[in-house]
Amino acid sequence: APPKHVQEQPKRKAPLLPSADLRFIDDYTNELYDDRMETKVHGAKCILRVCTEPANLDVLADHDTFLGVLSRELRESSKKSNEFSVCVCCTILCFSHFSQFHTALMNHQCGDVTMRVLEYETQRSQYRKEDIKRRIAQVQQLGDQATKEDRKLLAKDEKKYNMQINRQSKLMHVCLMALMNIA
Repeated sequence: APPKHVQEQPKRKAPLLPSADLRFIDDYTNELYDDRMETKVHGAKCILRVCTEPANLDVLADHDTFLGVLSRELRESSKKSNEFSVCVCCTILCFSHFSQFHTALMNHQCGDVTMRVLEYETQRSQYRKEDIKRRIAQVQQLGDQATKEDRKLLAKDEKKYNMQINRQSKLMHVCLMALMNIA
């Protein structure tokens, strides 16, 4: 064991995005077609990493299928994975910061699909809010008859709700920023 006066270094967290290279963009794009969501998310993260370099955006905007694939996969998979949706919407956000890419984004319906994601998440948020209110009311209605297990389950549900809302808020924020940039 190290001496008491020597502090242990905190463990480094894994980077949010994997390292990626523009030369492999076709490989990353192909990962979006995979049946496993884990592979799709990895591809989307690699694409986002490439798009964080503004110099790469010109090349990607001129790519024959890139924005179309991104738009289509977001449309088809947005309800299946929040992480995937955030990565693709952040990629669209990268392009939306530059007005010269707005036409390409619109031609590939990136604005439309981003709006659909926002609408879906808004409806989902409302449903979740009503559901948690209903659960709270059920336990409150039981009053003293509510068991310890009822209260424990409600606390667990509230914690899950708050985590979902936090993740959902991030996605909605990215969608709104991209749409405001494109408008």
